[in-house]
Amino acid sequence: MHPVRRLPARAPKALTGCQPPSKPGQTTILRSLDEVAAPKGTEGGPVIVHGSAALNRGLSDAGLIDRYHLLVFPLPLGAGKRLFSSTDKDTQRLRLVEHEVYANGPQENVFDVVR
Repeated sequence: MHPVRRLPARAPKALTGCQPPSKPGQTTILRSLDEVAAPKGTEGGPVIVHGSAALNRGLSDAGLIDRYHLLVFPLPLGAGKRLFSSTDKDTQRLRLVEHEVYANGPQENVFDVVR
């Protein structure tokens, strides 16, 4: 099951960028990779990122991603945004730890980053 489905509605939320949140509540604005990295060392549970290929590339380059939940939709587009950085760095190995194919076509693949 996707980890977001297991989160309570009152789970703390954080946004990256400088715009104020559209919905009030427990929302923190994170403006740097250091601010994103800070919660990772706490016992507050997983940090889950949705969307933003650019944010993913920055987090990946900084070594802040431990697990990827990738949804693959069977729709060949021919072009799009890169999920992974083209930065010259060591190969990042991933290990498939879970997968599920849904009746309507999409596939969820869960990969741990091998360190």
